[in-house]
Order: sequence, then structure tokens, then C-alpha cells
Amino acid sequence: MAETYVLGWHLPWPLPLVAASVAGAVLAIAIGSFALRPRRRDFQATVMLVVSIIASTLVVTEQGWFNGNQGLFGIPQPFASPLNLSVLGYAWFFVGIVLVVTILVFVLVDRLAGSPWGRRLRAMRENADAAESLGTSVRAESLKVFAIGGCHRGPQRRAAGGVPRRLVPGGVG
Repeated sequence: MAETYVLGWHLPWPLPLVAASVAGAVLAIAIGSFALRPRRRDFQATVMLVVSIIASTLVVTEQGWFNGNQGLFGIPQPFASPLNLSVLGYAWFFVGIVLVVTILVFVLVDRLAGSPWGRRLRAMRENADAAESLGTSVRAESLKVFAIGGCHRGPQRRAAGGVPRRLVPGGVG
């Protein structure tokens, strides 16, 4: 029996990870378009808090989207059938997959931080007005960083449900 998940879809692995990355980036751009508008960081934090409360309320109240308070359960475990591992063996296998992906993301972020774009981001962090006077669009660059973070956060949330095979609205931060 095929389980249905987000919006009633059932996609073979690794398409859910790709979809989670794309959805995370799109949502980050949509939210960042208005959340990054205030220059002061405390206002941005307030906007993000309000957005998270609205999102949590929508997830819990809209049963057809993410199964409401019950969350997602029976999440398929990639490679579980062909490997024929015990529950504990699969848990360690999954830790290995997450570790490899984490190392790859770390290397990518480290390379981005050492690139000219990373230097531009550091300059924006240190003095946004000076960076803007040199022709850098602080808002556009901040939105790019926000989208990259959202792209990374989508699959990360999927990984949280990998071994327990369940995600509930209040379960993982």
C-alpha cells in the first residue's frame, strides 16, 4: 500500500529530497522578500517569529496538507529493503548517510565563504552601508543567502524523520 505524504503525493526516493530543497528555497525567497525588508535585525527577528507562528498554525489546522497534529508517519526508509538491515543497523546506516551529506554541505559552504562572494558577504555583515556604497545590493545578497539556507533546511527536516519514520509539528525544531 502506498502512503501519501505532503499534499497527498507519493514520490520515489530521492525526489522528495529534491522537492524539499526546491520548496525550501522558494519559501525562503517568498518569506525573505518581506522579512528582510527591515534594516534592523530585531525587526527581522520579530517578522520571522510571526511567520513561524502562522506556519505552525497552518500545518496543524490544515489536515490535507501535512496531516495536522498527527504529522507525517510511515516515512519510507531509502535502501532499507535491499540492505536488509536490522532497525539498529539501519539507524547507523542512516547516520552514515547524514554524516556524508553534512560533510559535503560543510565543504560547499566553506568554499562559498572563501570565494569572492563570501568576502562580499563578510563586508556586508561588517558594514552594510559601506558595501552598498560600493555597488553591492545588500538586500539582494541577503535574499540569496536566505534562499541557500532554505534550500539546505528542506532536506534537513526530511532527515529528522528518517529513522523514526515520523515527523510531527512540535517534534523537531
